[in-house]
Amino acid sequence: MSDRSIVRRILATCPVCGQEIHADIDLNDIRKDPSGIAAIPLIHGENPPHVVILYIDHNGALRGIESYDKIITVSVSRQITERISMTMTSKNTDKKNAHRVKPVIRPILVNYKFLKKIKNPIERKVLALCDGKKSLEEISLSIGIPMDQLLIIIAKYVAKKYVFYQTVYK
Repeated sequence: MSDRSIVRRILATCPVCGQEIHADIDLNDIRKDPSGIAAIPLIHGENPPHVVILYIDHNGALRGIESYDKIITVSVSRQITERISMTMTSKNTDKKNAHRVKPVIRPILVNYKFLKKIKNPIERKVLALCDGKKSLEEISLSIGIPMDQLLIIIAKYVAKKYVFYQTVYK
């Protein structure tokens, strides 16, 4: 088998804004997926930006498309974390100890039996680590995927109520 890139241009219409989506997909990456269908998340649009997930088979055919009209970004989660930290440090707390309180967001999978049904290996790895013990940052580092891609994957299952978030303070 050749290691040469086989790039296929995928054309689709965004279900949120109606604009055309053009994505160049390397079929060799998709063919490595044991399920034969890969989920490709794309951030699309400007006002507001939204996520479109293209489901591509090993031949490069578009098998499905999902969209999420809300994006959770790393910068937004950092801003929220900073605001919570400021709230936790009350007037009675001295400034030396104020930095010790830090909120950490941990995703929790509701039912682990559900993992057997997940065909995408990356999504399966992400969900397996949603045990309530690991933070989003720890999951991102352990799997080696960017935080924005991790948030897109988890948001998909939060929307389906398979995952929920727990905030703990360290």
